[in-house]
Amino acid sequence: MRKTLLRTVFRRFSPATENRLLRPFLVVTGLVVGAGWFEMRVVIPQWAEASNAEEVAEALERSGHMASGKQFWALVSPAAVLLTAANLYAAVGSEAPRRGPWILASGTAAVTSAATAAYFVPELHRLSSAHDLNDRQVRERIRRRVRLDQVRLVALTATWYAGLRALSR
Repeated sequence: MRKTLLRTVFRRFSPATENRLLRPFLVVTGLVVGAGWFEMRVVIPQWAEASNAEEVAEALERSGHMASGKQFWALVSPAAVLLTAANLYAAVGSEAPRRGPWILASGTAAVTSAATAAYFVPELHRLSSAHDLNDRQVRERIRRRVRLDQVRLVALTATWYAGLRALSR
């Protein structure tokens, strides 16, 4: 019964079509992972040591983190979300042995995209205009965001790896 329902809702694609969906997903995911590692190693350290709201706002601008959100991520994120949705749909309808890693990759990408939109982007904007927070609150928010950013980056790296595994099957 369950398989029948899944087959009714989620169509099975040909292996060639699956590959045509997976390849651009992996290219964009790889771009996101690479940019994420660059931000983690180069950009975030430029503002993560700020001790008060004024320093954070200035350091975010100086580091280019705010500009990258408007210029780079504004172009890459919509493509990543659309490719993630298409790949999640196709992965659910696919068959073993590709199905497991593909669902893992596209599902994890969907969760990290939702977390980015719901927490990471708004929190960065709150930090850039957090003049109503005291120094301790600013430092705590920065620490929390950086820790969660590391978790998100590891999840995205695992997403890319799982997608490569799916493509190889």
